[in-house]
Amino acid sequence: MTEQRERKGRISKRVKQAIDLMVHEGQKRDLAADCVHLHRDSLRKAFKRPDVLAYFREQQQVLRASASARSIARVDQLADSSVSDHVKLKANELLLGIDGIVPVTRSEQTLIHQGVTPGLVIVYGDTPPELLEGITAHPAMRGAVIDVQPRDVALIEAKPKAGQ
Repeated sequence: MTEQRERKGRISKRVKQAIDLMVHEGQKRDLAADCVHLHRDSLRKAFKRPDVLAYFREQQQVLRASASARSIARVDQLADSSVSDHVKLKANELLLGIDGIVPVTRSEQTLIHQGVTPGLVIVYGDTPPELLEGITAHPAMRGAVIDVQPRDVALIEAKPKAGQ
């Protein structure tokens, strides 16, 4: 007889009570099963059925709707009476967000480096080609070698201007 009821999609009174305890009282599945005198494994198996899952989700939605009303009222209270200006700001941003009003955000761009950065790459000696992969240079500079030999630099003495 029980299998015929389950096939029709009917949820037993004890399974519903256990789900209500889980959702509305926050009890764990095994404790909820014990409270309604239901075998723990039976409740676990019941959750495999789509009609039981649908009832569970429906009860969660009821809880969320109820809690959201209390939460919104609490946030509204914080927006009005908080001592901290930061808390007031965040509460008001949350309240505006509920109505779909997006607070103004700073527009900062984040540069994601992908191996290409501006600057100078100095390659010492004979560098294996696999280490040079991804390094690009301006076409005019490809293969250019920087001379590392010191040069004699003539120092030019500055002549003082007339009248100084």
